Amino acid sequence: MATTAERPTQSPPGWLRDVLARASLRVPPRVTRLQGRNESYLVEGAGRSVVVKRLVGPASADRFARSVAHAAYAAHDPGVPELVHVDEPLRVLVFGNLVGAVSGNALLVQERFTPQLCAQVGLALGRLHSAPPAGSELPRRAAALPTERMLRALPLEAVNAMTAGEVDAWRLIQSDESLLGYVGRLREHSAAAEPVSIHGDLRIDQVLVADEAAYLVDWEEFGPGDPAYDTGSWVGEWVYRAVLDIPTARGDGVGTDESHGVLEHRGLDADEIVRRGVAKLDALSPQIVAFWDAYRAERAVDADELARVTGYAGWHLLDRLLALAHSKAVLPGVPRAAAGVGKRLLANPAGAAEALGLRPSAPGTGVAA
Repeated sequence: MATTAERPTQSPPGWLRDVLARASLRVPPRVTRLQGRNESYLVEGAGRSVVVKRLVGPASADRFARSVAHAAYAAHDPGVPELVHVDEPLRVLVFGNLVGAVSGNALLVQERFTPQLCAQVGLALGRLHSAPPAGSELPRRAAALPTERMLRALPLEAVNAMTAGEVDAWRLIQSDESLLGYVGRLREHSAAAEPVSIHGDLRIDQVLVADEAAYLVDWEEFGPGDPAYDTGSWVGEWVYRAVLDIPTARGDGVGTDESHGVLEHRGLDADEIVRRGVAKLDALSPQIVAFWDAYRAERAVDADELARVTGYAGWHLLDRLLALAHSKAVLPGVPRAAAGVGKRLLANPAGAAEALGLRPSAPGTGVAA
């Protein structure tokens, strides 16, 4: 499952040597360390090309169990890389490598993540959400939203560990009473939704593309949950991309510079920013609609679920603001604007769905027409 975002090669660490030996794979002299929150390596020359992932960090035991459960659940799914070996004591997973795979995020930046690829993701999610849910041994995924307590106040020890950008981001959220109400409403409706098996952490960098086929990877949050979280996160990725593109030269020759978190506009007044935002979203609309139509071809979606989809799309933009703030002393202007768009989606999910070209299934139909 290696992608082009690779680091220089190195000698395999001792634990990796042991895992390869137990998996009856040869130990090559050099391996490639891959980016990510886990310890992952591309191993070639071992008799076959594999990716070895050692889960580390918070909740690694739970993430390991969910990954293994998904591998058993999707053992015969051609759209999922093969799980070759499991080492439970070390929390290591060995997957067959998708040779020549490219990260979906890289394709997005290159403007090469096509509507056809989005449709493949929609079909895969639709099949997942339509299948019998995963076993009861996996606890339900809680709504991926801050608790009511976090929205009101953060523990002092958490604040002390934050960057200035994170403190500013949380201040923006916590000081907006109407936004807190919208998030609370989404949390309540999501908790009441009938659970299905979901990916639980769907972003475009969780998609690999090889030979024009899209593969969903990194199933560490797999389990029963609200299907709208998966679909809303995917739609939110594209809305976020559109907002990020407002001040860029991507496709139209008008851009900005960003230095030390301060956006310096070149001839972009408020009206022009709105116009460009609409144009950027229109340009990405085929990807959003292709995904949604393919998803509805596999699974019916009522109006209540669609409202949660657009609500989660809105929260996704706020979540990206919090993630970006983790490495910033000053919040950049464009992510702040994205957070404002996210609030609008949360405030009026039905109107947002219409604006994005998303429709529920026709009443009485098993799948979308």
